[in-house]
Amino acid sequence: SKACVMYLHSLQAGVDRQSLEIALAVRTVGSKEGQELKKGKSPLYVAAMKLADAVNVSEGLGRATNLFLEANWLARMLLLFPAVHRALSAGHASLVISRTSRVVLIFTKILLSC
Repeated sequence: SKACVMYLHSLQAGVDRQSLEIALAVRTVGSKEGQELKKGKSPLYVAAMKLADAVNVSEGLGRATNLFLEANWLARMLLLFPAVHRALSAGHASLVISRTSRVVLIFTKILLSC
């Protein structure tokens, strides 16, 4: 599914999924979200363009799709586990939430579950 491929791509790129989706929206020609961000050249638009160039989103998405579709079900589970595990994604870069905020949120969730 598309969500699985996005999780895998974000793991490979070292970027959280939300930021990767923003970068893809900006890079997609004619997308509504990309056009909204482009108005006025907001700081988010500039950061998303830099991220899209640094990560090479379209090529990486193709690699992630091929990797996911060519794998059997066990390999898919092994690929997706680190991609969807929230504690492991704390070190990924983000355009929206700072790394410190994510670590604090995960730590708080762990403390409150005890």
